[in-house]
Amino acid sequence: MIRTESLVQSYGRAPVLRGVDLAVEAGETVLLLGPNGAGKSTLFRCLLGTVAYGGSVSVDGRDPLRQGRETRRRIGYLPQSDGLQGDLTVAECARFASELRGLPRASGDRAVEQARLAEVADRRVDELSGGMRRRLCLALALLGDPPILLLDEPTAGLDRDSREELAARLAEACRDKTILLATHQPEEHAQLGARAVWLEAGQVVDGEPATQSGRTR
Repeated sequence: MIRTESLVQSYGRAPVLRGVDLAVEAGETVLLLGPNGAGKSTLFRCLLGTVAYGGSVSVDGRDPLRQGRETRRRIGYLPQSDGLQGDLTVAECARFASELRGLPRASGDRAVEQARLAEVADRRVDELSGGMRRRLCLALALLGDPPILLLDEPTAGLDRDSREELAARLAEACRDKTILLATHQPEEHAQLGARAVWLEAGQVVDGEPATQSGRTR
């Protein structure tokens, strides 16, 4: 369902991705591991079609650069930085996200309930705990029941209890989806039964990179 071949991407003269070959089958979960700066977030942007790249990318049979809007409709994206509008309430934020996806406002209300945030639906987003904000972000990524999820460090910055809670929510909500999940905490997502792919200096490497021993766990 996700394919990249000889994928390259640069910012100015600085190469970020250097010939990435990646395949994620329909219904499969893949953990994307690697240090900061390895190119994980840039790879996600290529799959979303929001940056130019060289090589070949296919997402559910679509070219993200030529069919960007159609491709993004198939994807639920949870960025590392949530970008939520803090002055909106939880309910307003979910309804606004629903409208952007062309969904009824009621879809946002259901997403809030499914994320177990109904009790704080009238609370401003900037008043939420970190764990609640990430649960809201996941709920927004799941709007419209997209078949593909791109999750960029979904538990980053959370305390232990919040990380475990969100990881459990992921396992519950993401059955039967195709998932690419970038993380520094692979052990937290073991229940997803995922395959691991290591990215280092913009390239897929076999096994665990020597420079990563003890740093991404």
